[in-house]
Amino acid sequence: MTLRDHSIPSNGDINESKVSYLLLLYSCWCSLKMKSQLLKAEMKSLMKEQRQKVQYHYYRDYEGDQYCKNGTARKDEYT
Repeated sequence: MTLRDHSIPSNGDINESKVSYLLLLYSCWCSLKMKSQLLKAEMKSLMKEQRQKVQYHYYRDYEGDQYCKNGTARKDEYT
């Protein structure tokens, strides 16, 4: 089955080179869309990881301040 079997006129309006070019463009568009989705997912993962690091450091610093107020050394002072 060819494109001509789907009632595409053979009078030069749509030729095979144009169809090939359109298929190439569509393929590139699909590839870019997929890469965009992958990058979006990776960015979301990195943001989550960064949030967890910030929460960890905030908690660690808060706990360190509590130790200093109680007169004991911070955990990471001597490491």
